[in-house]
Amino acid sequence: MFQWGTRAGNSNGTHTVYFPMTFYATPPIVLAVPTATDTAYSGSISCYITAKTTSYFSAILNWKEGSSQGRSGWPFYWLAIGRWK
Repeated sequence: MFQWGTRAGNSNGTHTVYFPMTFYATPPIVLAVPTATDTAYSGSISCYITAKTTSYFSAILNWKEGSSQGRSGWPFYWLAIGRWK
């Protein structure tokens, strides 16, 4: 089963995304890709999955520019692939 969506950013960069349908087992593949909100930004944004279950996943977005870094408030696209029955 493939499930996907978008998630709005928030000020602390941490997210819990609930799947529209529960997977039969924890999906082996969950991807999250940040969406540019500032085309002039010259740093990098990373998004990593911190937890996943059959019904949700958690992710954290970070930014880094030069020697500065922190949590990112950018939105992201996500995709989960797993067993449906």
